[in-house]
Amino acid sequence: MKTGLKLICAGMVFSAMNFGIHSANASDLQGYECMSLNLTQQQMMDPSVRVPIKSGPTAEAAVTGNAIATIIASSPLVETNGYVKVLELNGHIGWIKSGYLKPWINPGANGQRCYPAMLQNGRIGFDYR
Repeated sequence: MKTGLKLICAGMVFSAMNFGIHSANASDLQGYECMSLNLTQQQMMDPSVRVPIKSGPTAEAAVTGNAIATIIASSPLVETNGYVKVLELNGHIGWIKSGYLKPWINPGANGQRCYPAMLQNGRIGFDYR
């Protein structure tokens, strides 16, 4: 039973990561790069663990959402007061504590890379190629 639940959770995490696949009609978002959450596998599977996205680079700023497994960060990184500037999937700018981010690494063995992109449906997402 526990193994089944872990597989379901893992599937949800990887589904959240796949907001795009390689498409000739996807255009790269210049000035941004893919990053991953700096969480343990156990933390990634725990629905109570949330990484807040803030409206500004301060502890007092309002929380505008929660991060998903893959983050779109400014490139080069813009860091202010220990927060990194990110692009939310709704197009809004947000800020995440820098300690929550690490470079994106392909979880599979297919050699693909992650590129923040404007998808053919007009939404912000990821292009893997």
